[in-house]
Amino acid sequence: MLHALIVAAVLGQDLPQQSRKFFEKLVDFAVAEGRLEIRRTCDDTELRAAFDHLWEKISVGRGSYSHRGSSGSMGGSGDATCSIAFEPDGKAGHLSAAFVATGGEAIDLRQPGPGTLRLFYETGAVFSLLRQTKERCTLVIDNGHEVRSLGAASFQELMLQHPDEVATYVLTPLERWFAEAPLAAASRDVVEMALALRPVAEADAKALAALVEQLEGETLDAREEAAKALRERATRSAPAFHWLAQRADAATDGEVKSRLVELVKAAPRREAAYRLVVAQNLHRDLAYLAKILAAGRPAKARLEEITGKSFEKPEEWAAWLKENAARLEWDEKAFRWRVRE
Repeated sequence: MLHALIVAAVLGQDLPQQSRKFFEKLVDFAVAEGRLEIRRTCDDTELRAAFDHLWEKISVGRGSYSHRGSSGSMGGSGDATCSIAFEPDGKAGHLSAAFVATGGEAIDLRQPGPGTLRLFYETGAVFSLLRQTKERCTLVIDNGHEVRSLGAASFQELMLQHPDEVATYVLTPLERWFAEAPLAAASRDVVEMALALRPVAEADAKALAALVEQLEGETLDAREEAAKALRERATRSAPAFHWLAQRADAATDGEVKSRLVELVKAAPRREAAYRLVVAQNLHRDLAYLAKILAAGRPAKARLEEITGKSFEKPEEWAAWLKENAARLEWDEKAFRWRVRE
């Protein structure tokens, strides 16, 4: 199990940034079986280095750590305390961390074990509490005037049904204080990619191909100009990113392939969302898209685009899908579903 306890009140420094530097090599987050989990990623060397950084950068008075037989303790003049321990096995462990920063911001994250989690976050006059068990996930938001309670069967479902609230009060705090928040089918970045992914127009494909040819240019200026143009197009357009990623995967020339891969990986979050969408075929998964529509998110145009059908209510989409599911065939060339007679 992983156990950490940190309490800190530090003036005159960016505590969230320092906290993130401490945790980013020790833990990450994942959505497994619909639940949010904190997982161990460090080894002994990284743990000791992180503690050295903690004592150097953050006012910590006492602390200890242990991991696979390696242990140590430290003492200083600060007010905060920290202890962290790892058992040899199991990446999803037990973590508890609490921070209080200046400006009225505070966060308290506890994972007693895999699948169970509690996140308290406060900033200004607003505080929120996420409570996840193996059976239920609830997010309570109190803005000083009203209290909202949002619930779902899992964290994945909560993200799907209440994307803005989960992004504001769960994912943003995790990224601010700990590490990059997880991507899942219901994540906002993934949904946006799934709704936007389609083949590029013929004229755009020709322009992109010409830029790839320019990557093989004889002069450094020409290559850099092409790389910049490709990067800008991929940033603006999901179809262009799709085209570029496919071209990078299919490239056989070693030098060109390395340049294309570098361009794709220049936007790691976007690439991760893209890979997840493609791996799970979310851009053409009618049940997934209908669920997004039912949650009030803008999937109507996408469903119409890939089915040729238009309905006013989410229930009508669900009924049509149920009636025709066994006869549906995906036409990759047309990039749409057709109903087999």
